[in-house]
Amino acid sequence: MRTKLEAAAKAGRLGIETYLFNGRSGDVVRALAQDRLYGTRIHAARSREAARKHWLRHAPLAEGAIIIDAGAAQAMREKGASLLPGGITGAEGAFRRGDMVQVCWNAPQGRVCVARGVSQYAADDVRRIAGRHSRDIQALLGYNYGGSVVHRDDLVLP
Repeated sequence: MRTKLEAAAKAGRLGIETYLFNGRSGDVVRALAQDRLYGTRIHAARSREAARKHWLRHAPLAEGAIIIDAGAAQAMREKGASLLPGGITGAEGAFRRGDMVQVCWNAPQGRVCVARGVSQYAADDVRRIAGRHSRDIQALLGYNYGGSVVHRDDLVLP
């Protein structure tokens, strides 16, 4: 955490009310014991962000990304759809199954990171199944971890 205020803001998004004050000052601590705050109160969010979505939003990213086409980008943004192999154009880097990766679209105006999520397949496998139908995964790889490369329950939009 870079600052105490950033930490308090994250706690607030998770539904935890946070107080920042000078704990070295006896007067401030005594006032707090009498329900008087000489500091900053960060209110808890009214609707608690799901712990999993919080983790997805803040977990460190693996090296690399899954590259998708415009249709997949639209489906993820507008419908909250899972990422299927048919919407993938490629993969960058050397991430593994279970790694947190960025999902990006090479839009005409430049690269847009559409989402981040947990990949069900390693980068080499994603390259092999890119552009194919989910039913072809078993035949192409010799195994199948499911029809989606990133399931919608395992992804978060920015």
